[in-house]
Order: sequence, then structure tokens, then C-alpha cells
Amino acid sequence: MKKITHQLLLAALCLGFTACEPELTVPQTSAPAQVDYSQNPRHQFFQTEIENYRKAAGAPGAIMLVKTPASGLWVGASGKSNLEHGTAMQGTERIRIGSITKPMTSTIILKLKEQGKLSLDDKLADWLPQTQGNIPKADQITLRQLLSHTSGIRNLGDDNIPFKLALVNRPANVDMTRPDEILKRYVYGKPLAYEPGTHFLYSNTGFMLLGMIAEKAGQKTLKTLYQEYIFTPAGMSDSYLEKRDDPRVARSYLDLYGDGKLIDVGDWEKSYDDGGAAGGVITTVTDLLKFSEALFGGKLLNEQSLSEMKGSVKLPTCPNGDCEYGLALSTWNLDMGTGYGHDGGVVGIDALWLYFPERKATIILFINRSIPTEKRIIERVLQ
Repeated sequence: MKKITHQLLLAALCLGFTACEPELTVPQTSAPAQVDYSQNPRHQFFQTEIENYRKAAGAPGAIMLVKTPASGLWVGASGKSNLEHGTAMQGTERIRIGSITKPMTSTIILKLKEQGKLSLDDKLADWLPQTQGNIPKADQITLRQLLSHTSGIRNLGDDNIPFKLALVNRPANVDMTRPDEILKRYVYGKPLAYEPGTHFLYSNTGFMLLGMIAEKAGQKTLKTLYQEYIFTPAGMSDSYLEKRDDPRVARSYLDLYGDGKLIDVGDWEKSYDDGGAAGGVITTVTDLLKFSEALFGGKLLNEQSLSEMKGSVKLPTCPNGDCEYGLALSTWNLDMGTGYGHDGGVVGIDALWLYFPERKATIILFINRSIPTEKRIIERVLQ
């Protein structure tokens, strides 16, 4: 999922607990060997960039995918996917992509809209009657507002101390594949941050609710909807939305106490992410490229739906009136042009996916440490 403000608070919370470090059984399974991209005309430049990016972030490992008309496809890796076993990062690892899941969930909602199974102006309480009386103004909050983070529903984790304590001490209590239980324990009864439709506030909670709505409208599990609406049509054969004990997933790391020691927080990441509509997809960088090309190539949505997805939220409370966020699709306005995509990360990873239509260029970055993306690498690599 997108960065949440409790990352730094986790350290403070853990100072009062003796069992904060997860108990791990860390597998040692190497990913398949990477395709040889050494003949790519920019191979050495790209490899140097990903090495420097990883080192500057202090991350154990990193992966970068670049595709442009001029140089074609390149994928490279640096460092380690597993510190305990010294496993080299190959670039073919399955990775957690956090909030890059959100555009996929949005795609499912928009596809259901195209099929006439729901409307973006439908109200939350109409689809999930159990939210009436438990989430304020559930009879006024629309699906469009949930998709655009303008519902007023607070982001799970930002200021929810019981949730944070459960995450660090009882990860099994934070299972995004059971959203009803999460809502009952940590969301119901909380006030809205603002009147629906008046402000922008990033909310993973809203996407939990959208996942539940998708299941009800589609009459199938979210896992099945992902397979039928995303993975199969896009050709993503190495992706899934569920909890698995998967030794091919790159481990996640966090400098929990600020002392330079990286701690494996894969169990926390798994509890907070895996299987959920807000951040639960496990994939590879090449599969993520397939999603990008299928989405922008018209294989997943029609032109009208994609246009709605790209359209930025415009509110007086947004900087310059434009929040640069559509229906789970971010707009990145850089000197080199406008890109569309999303970033993702929680406790121990950071991921970024961007597509620049004018250049027909795609970049995907992943590091297995929680550090925000440095934008300058995007412009250097895609110039």
C-alpha cells in the first residue's frame, strides 16, 4: 500500500515491547535466472543506475524494469533478496507491490460498471448495509469517492493505536483477507476526517470496502475477480491475490530502531498486505509490465473508463485545485512529461510503476526497504 505514517511510529511503539521483532522462518529459495539483457544498448547505464539507487536507499536489494521504443525492454537487479541467506536479487522474484494493487481493484470496479452491475454514484450503504450506523454518512459516500480518496473515511493505520499494536505484536489479527473483521475491530465507530467529497485523504480503508463491493456486485470472490478481470486477460501468469507461504517472494526490511540495523519484517508485510484489495497483489516486474500494457492498450477497460481513471480529483482543498489523483491512478508531472501509475509500500518495501504515454515508456522500481522513491532516477533513466 501507499506509505502510511505509522512507519516511524512503529519504532516508538516497539520500544515498549520485548517481542516486536517478528519470529521468522525465512526460506532460502532463489528466483529463476534473469534473461540476459547485457546486449541492450543502455545495459551498463541502467545497471549503474539501479546499483546507485539501491546503495543510496540503504536497501538490501533492488529491481528495475525499463521499456522504451529506443532501447526496448531491460530488467536488472542489485543486492540481496534475502539477507539471512545471502540470496542474490535476480529480478525475477515475486514481490509485494503494495498500493499498486489499487489501480487493479479500480479496474475491476470500472469493469463491473461497464457491465452494468454497479454505478460509481452508488452509495456505500446500498452495497454494504452493515456500514450504515457504523461508518458516518455511509448513505452519502459514493463509490467514486472511495476510488478517489475523497470519502472522508480515515486511512487504516494512520492514527489507530490498537491497529498498530496488533500489527507489531499479533500479526494474525491483521488479516486483509477478512475485511469484515478488520472493519469491526478497527474502523467502525470512528468519525470521518471531513465531509464526503470536500477533501482528499488517502485511505486504504476505502479500498477494503471496494473489494467487498466488487465481490457482491460480481458474485465471486475477489481472488476470482482478479484472475478473470486482470491476470488472465493481461497474461499475468506469475501473479496472485491471496495469502501463501511463498519462498519466491523477496523479503522485506526496516530500520526499526533507527540504528542502521535492518530487521526482516516480512511477517508484518504479509499480515498488512497479502490478499487485500488495497495492497495485496504478489507479482513480478515483468507481470506488472503486462498489466500496464493491457490497461493502457485497451485490453482491460474501454476508452471512457480509462479516461475516468486518469482524470484528476479537483477540489479547492487540493494544491492548485488538482490532487493529481484519479480513480486509483496517480498523475506524475515531471520535466520529461506526464506519467500515469502508482507507488506502493508499507513496512518494508517501496515500489513504483509509471507509464509515459507520449514517450511510450514504462519504468518499474522496487526496493526491499521502506524508503520513498527518488524521482530523479526516473528522469535520468527515461531521458
